[in-house]
Amino acid sequence: MGWLKKIAKYFLSRDVTVKLNYFIDEFIPPIARDSRLMYPFFLLLFGAKASLIMDFKRKLPFLTEEDIRKYYEIVGGIDRETDLNSQCIDFILRNIVGNVILDVGCGKGYLINRIASTYPHLTIYGVDIIAEECKKGNINFVRGFADNLPFEDGTFDTVICTHVLEHVIDLDKAISEIYRVVRKRVIIVVPRQREYIYTPDLHIHFFPYEYDLYLKLRVNKAKTKVMKLGGDFLIIEDVSPA
Repeated sequence: MGWLKKIAKYFLSRDVTVKLNYFIDEFIPPIARDSRLMYPFFLLLFGAKASLIMDFKRKLPFLTEEDIRKYYEIVGGIDRETDLNSQCIDFILRNIVGNVILDVGCGKGYLINRIASTYPHLTIYGVDIIAEECKKGNINFVRGFADNLPFEDGTFDTVICTHVLEHVIDLDKAISEIYRVVRKRVIIVVPRQREYIYTPDLHIHFFPYEYDLYLKLRVNKAKTKVMKLGGDFLIIEDVSPA
């Protein structure tokens, strides 16, 4: 059965699913994407959780933060190590500056463990709504929300936020919080994805085009670099000289 797990792991990796998402977004017409015709596809992917995921966007305006947290706990996610594709991971590891690093929405800690193994001298923090507060080596896990970070202004040299902003309700507040706690560099990754009623995720915000980043994330065109890496968007901005 080991070879089956290896095959499943490969096809569930972000490098593969980002290509599948692109095909679904571009070649399945909106009349199908926004109808219950998608139910068999969701049933195949998520089994008994299919209806719960398909109803998410309709319920969203009436959900509290606690409701949403519970939703994520029940639904879970795709069983893979990280939502980041390999090109974004390599770029992030090469572009960290300073000694104190924060990963906003660190999840299970895949990225910050990669950072810690690459740069063992750094002080690293990971914050997430599902984090169990603890310290592991040079990594500090803290429970918190992206739109209400439990840190002082300018605490971190580099703040990283990957595959998180598409989930937060108050996008402006989350962006403000990221820039409040950083003093040198911000790195953000969001999926390049079209908006439909039924998507195989619990995304609230969608960024199909580069101009969406400038409008929704208030990206400063003069100070930032926006690139498409492995099918996702990556934004890097130096808040002050490194």
